[in-house]
Amino acid sequence: MRTVMANLWHPLGGVSIADVGEKRFVFQFYCEMDFDRVVKGAPWTFNNHLLVFHHLKQGEDPLEVDLLYTEFWVQIYNPPHGFFTEAIAKQFGDFIGVFVDYDVKAIMAGLRNYMWIRVKAVNILFSVWQTRT
Repeated sequence: MRTVMANLWHPLGGVSIADVGEKRFVFQFYCEMDFDRVVKGAPWTFNNHLLVFHHLKQGEDPLEVDLLYTEFWVQIYNPPHGFFTEAIAKQFGDFIGVFVDYDVKAIMAGLRNYMWIRVKAVNILFSVWQTRT
C-alpha cells in the first residue's frame, strides 16, 4: 500500500506511511500543500476499502481516534439559477450532512448547471447505498 499510495499522490515533499495495527496507518506529509491536496481530494480507496482521514493532534493516539465519518464532494445538478450562492450551498450541505466547503470557481463561472459541495457525512459503519424498489 505504501508504494501504491505514494505513487498515486506524487507528494512533492514526500510522505511516510506507518502501519500502527488494527487496519490503521499514519500518513506523515512533509509539505502542507501535499497534505491539503490529498485530504481535499478524498475520498480515496485502496483495494476497494475506503481510506478515512483524521488530522492527528499532538499527543493523540491513532488507535483511539473514532474513524466514523468522512468527507465527500457532492454534485448538485440543475439547481434553479438563483441557487448558485454560498448560502444555498451551505443549506444543501447541512441537509446532506455537515457543510464543509463548496467550489467557488464552479459557481462563479455561471456556465454550469451544477454545483460542487463538500460535506462531512456518511457514518462508515452503515451502508452508503440504498436499494430502490
